[in-house]
Amino acid sequence: MGMTEGSEPKEEGLRGLPQVVHLGFAGSRRLFDGVVPEGYLERVEGYLAEVIGGLAGELGFEAHHFLCGISQVAIGADFCFTRVLAAKGIPQRIFLPQHRDEYLNAVGSAGVADFSEEERREAMRLLDGEQVIQERVVSEAADRRMRFEGTNIEIIRHSDVILCLVREGADGKPGGTLEMISRAKAWNTPLLTVTVGVGDGGPVFRREWTWNLKEGKAEGYEPPRHPEVLREIVVPEDHRELMPKLADILPTVKSHASSDALRRSGFFKVAARVIIGTHILATMCAVVGLKLDSWKSALLFLLLLEIGLLSWGYFTHYRLHHQEAAPRWALSRLIAEICRSALALGKLHVSPEYLHALPFPAFLKPFLRTVETLHLRDTRRRVGDWKEIREQYVAGRLRGKGGQITFYEREAAKANRLLGIAGKTFEVCSRLAIAATVIKMVLVVILLCDVGGGFVVTKGLLGMLAVVLPVLAVAALSLAAANDLEARAHTFEEMGEFLLKQEKRLGAAMSEREYARLVMETETRLLGETVNWFSRRSFTGVA
Repeated sequence: MGMTEGSEPKEEGLRGLPQVVHLGFAGSRRLFDGVVPEGYLERVEGYLAEVIGGLAGELGFEAHHFLCGISQVAIGADFCFTRVLAAKGIPQRIFLPQHRDEYLNAVGSAGVADFSEEERREAMRLLDGEQVIQERVVSEAADRRMRFEGTNIEIIRHSDVILCLVREGADGKPGGTLEMISRAKAWNTPLLTVTVGVGDGGPVFRREWTWNLKEGKAEGYEPPRHPEVLREIVVPEDHRELMPKLADILPTVKSHASSDALRRSGFFKVAARVIIGTHILATMCAVVGLKLDSWKSALLFLLLLEIGLLSWGYFTHYRLHHQEAAPRWALSRLIAEICRSALALGKLHVSPEYLHALPFPAFLKPFLRTVETLHLRDTRRRVGDWKEIREQYVAGRLRGKGGQITFYEREAAKANRLLGIAGKTFEVCSRLAIAATVIKMVLVVILLCDVGGGFVVTKGLLGMLAVVLPVLAVAALSLAAANDLEARAHTFEEMGEFLLKQEKRLGAAMSEREYARLVMETETRLLGETVNWFSRRSFTGVA
């Protein structure tokens, strides 16, 4: 697919990950009262092409931005918009208020068909165009007005910018273009309204931005941007086209995110051990120092060692939070899992709606929309049997060395083992601390009866254990909490059980529709678990 006009790279050879900008559209069904003059619609489409081509400069798009249109396919303006996108090679998503056949044969409130026979054929031709990457019914309402209203809402909800083409003097109808304009203003979505009238036998255009434009630029408007961890990635040399295949770029993104997550999780785990370990050792030094008042040299050494250990732990803690190791680790792992999920869908032409349904952080939305758009574009002309796609999914996503069933079974066992060690450590240290305190109390009672100095030394050692052992017990629990062991053990066991059941259901699916629903359910649970982990991990430190 060619490059979107108005989005040429600023420097050849330098381009980050592709970034979609969704251009929502609505327009008047009749762009001219009466019989349309010859060449009128062609001039309208020519102007519309200029407007779309100039959006990159007006809105400050960068080299990696590309457009994707979202609209219905009604007669009039929608036809013009769809033909322009087809000519420019811009992908388009079609949102319909009802199924295609019902939509094209619908009758208005006056009993007049929405489409003539010729218009119906043209709509079918446009819907089957190469630029259409999705045809989706977005409303289940029984009422005609509510169906169109719901479609407008969905177009705005998915759009970064709205473009409306309105006939001068057009009356607003429920669920129509003027209602779309009002709603876009209410949502504070950048809106460009083009009004077309008649003058000297041809169309006359008037543009109006509902946005703060200054000197031809959108002041204060920021095009969608990937988060920082993704802006570090450069598209491989072999895939520098504006809209590369998802399968060509996601492995690079996944590898980068996985490496970053591994590096930062390693730093976090080492830092957690250092922080807890240095404070335990510093506590031991302080307790021993209390018994060495007469050994000045040894006491000085212990004090210096205690200061060093406390400083080491403090600066490790400061560095851990200053570098935001835990949030960055969580984000990188989340991105890697998004990539795995998208790649696992393979050639299944389905919109990954879970990318919008799950509570992802807002700054990831541009990346999620780009993944969705490229997946729809890549799979719109699928070749192959759905059963083959199912076999690849089960073998690659669920089973095998890197499958999710294997992963969750292994990680659940690991988390339970570490949680058991932490629990035993707490139990043993707590019991020993209680025993040491009880023995010390007995010795204090004996000392009141004037016994030898050997008991004094023993009492001091027991006193030190009574202080250090509770610290060790709490440290074991703190380390378990820092590594999220209890939540991981419970979640991983639950996920493992779910995936085993889902594997059987996928294998028994009798149609592509049933298989697609099961895949969406599986990916929603898999990615949902990671999103929940991201929320916990981003705000979990070392206590």
